[in-house]
Amino acid sequence: MKFGWRRTFWNTASAVCGWAAARRRNGSGPIVSARRYPRSTSAYRLSAARTGSAVDLSLDPSERPYGSLFGKRPDLIDYGLTGFGRLTIPEAWLSTWSGLSSNADFVRCAPGVTVPTLFIELAGDQAAFPAVSRRMIDALGAEDLTTATVCGLHFGGPIAPGEPTGNELAVIEIIDWLSKRHELTPPA
Repeated sequence: MKFGWRRTFWNTASAVCGWAAARRRNGSGPIVSARRYPRSTSAYRLSAARTGSAVDLSLDPSERPYGSLFGKRPDLIDYGLTGFGRLTIPEAWLSTWSGLSSNADFVRCAPGVTVPTLFIELAGDQAAFPAVSRRMIDALGAEDLTTATVCGLHFGGPIAPGEPTGNELAVIEIIDWLSKRHELTPPA
C-alpha cells in the first residue's frame, strides 16, 4: 500500500511540474492553459483509490468494524465513486491528501491551540486510529485539555445496531465539559 501512495505522489508531483512549466511557457489562466496545454483534460484530473479502509483490524486495535468509512465492502468502496479526495486535481491532492507533501498537518498545527480544549475520540473510528488520536492529543498546546473516548464510528454512527450513536454520546461529553466552564441554559 505504501508503494501505491508513493507512486501516486511522484506521478502527481510530475504532472504538477509539467503543468506549471506549460503555464510559464504559455501564460496562465484557465482559458490560456486549456488552449495551449494538452487538449485532453485528463492531465488536470487525479482519481485516487484506496482511501479510508480498515481491513486489518490487528493494526492499532480498536472497536472499529471491518470495512471502510463508506461501507462494509472495501473492495467495492475503494475503487468506487465515493471517498475523500477521490476525484481531484493534482495540486489539490498534493496540498491536502498526500501524506508526503500536505500542509494539512494537525500535529504540526496543534501546539498553537492554547484555548481550553475538549478532544473526543470515537472508539470505532475507521480513519483515526488510537495511535493517531494519542499523537494529536500529545501535540495540543492547551493547558486546559480534557479528553474523552465514546463508542461510535467515524461519522458518529453507532458501532452496533441498537447502541447509542457516537454523536449522542459526544453531545453528553460536550455538555458536561461546557457546564463545568459556563452556565448553560437548560433546553426548553
